[in-house]
Amino acid sequence: MPVYKRTATLIYPVLEPVIPIIDRWLKEDQERSKKQRHTARRVWIRLKEEHGFTGSESCVRRYVRGQRLVVPEVYIPLIYKPGQDAQIDWGEAKILMNGQEVKVQFFAIRPCYSGACFVAAYPTQKQEAFFDGHQKGFAFFGGVPGRNLYDNLKTAVQKVLSGRDRKE
Repeated sequence: MPVYKRTATLIYPVLEPVIPIIDRWLKEDQERSKKQRHTARRVWIRLKEEHGFTGSESCVRRYVRGQRLVVPEVYIPLIYKPGQDAQIDWGEAKILMNGQEVKVQFFAIRPCYSGACFVAAYPTQKQEAFFDGHQKGFAFFGGVPGRNLYDNLKTAVQKVLSGRDRKE
């Protein structure tokens, strides 16, 4: 479905002189709790009272909404140094053992630099298997990476906190 995309930048002739003031207030709001931040209406009222602003409330609302929608660019670097990082996780697979299909848990370590992989199968994901997998994986690679990145492994992560924070 085609989506409209503005080609020219918005011009705010009446708002132009007070844009630095609005930007400063919105920047200061980042340090405040959400309840203490300016609404677009409050910005307009303050501009009228403190700076003699004569523009419309809708103009201020449109500008503030546009400023709040700006999302900072986020990226994950995909260039690693040898031995710097490794990803560690559990997986599950069905295998044929003695002619029967059996579900096994597999422990995997993958160094980010080389992309090589060490995998070991275990009957469960208990901590004994977790520690044994580390020991065998590090022996396989000939050392311990500088940083090990765990997903939400129950054996490594006690509690998932907000964002990327974990209590390991």
